Amino acid sequence: MLRAGAAADTVTIDGLLREPAWAAADAADAFTQTDPAEGVPATLRTTVRVPAGPGVLVIGVMCEDDPDRIGSFSVIPRCRAAGGGPRTHRARPFRDGRSGYVFAVNPRGARYDSLIISGGDAESVGWDSIWEASTASTPNGWSAEIRIPIRTLIFKPDVDECHFNVERRIQRLLETDRWASASRQYRLRQTSRAGLEGARFIRYMPHVSHALRGRR
Repeated sequence: MLRAGAAADTVTIDGLLREPAWAAADAADAFTQTDPAEGVPATLRTTVRVPAGPGVLVIGVMCEDDPDRIGSFSVIPRCRAAGGGPRTHRARPFRDGRSGYVFAVNPRGARYDSLIISGGDAESVGWDSIWEASTASTPNGWSAEIRIPIRTLIFKPDVDECHFNVERRIQRLLETDRWASASRQYRLRQTSRAGLEGARFIRYMPHVSHALRGRR
């Protein structure tokens, strides 16, 4: 369980994760390879934090890497081939095993989003909503911040937690790391399988839950 932090409205989206809200939020860093060595701990550390606030959810990712060896394929917004980093963030606000959202960003700031449909068998790339992201180089690798307005997502009014997952691709190592459900037989978007293989959740603080209910 990853409990969402507070004070997301104090975060400036510059990729640097330097506001106090980041240090105060719970961290998730137990990533496991799906490729090339399934089940083995990730070669490089990835740390995820999720501050939240009225009307907004912010995802921050710190990626350990050699700054001189970081690579990515594209700088074009909404380019699907935006590889080279923590490229996919999945949220399932309905917890229904059928639907969800994908948000991805690479080290150069190229973004991609989609709507998960058909129980995870497909993505609707025509879905294009409002969100922002920024990345930054650090002495130990790179980092990313993503701000998602709650109005971008649709939540059930009685749900205060949702399935959540993060996947990182390190192209030069041909390595894919995942926070939850680190199994090759499941794609990250397969929400119907998340409950069977180590499903993990984000839990929203009460004031955030109220904001979600007011913005169905």
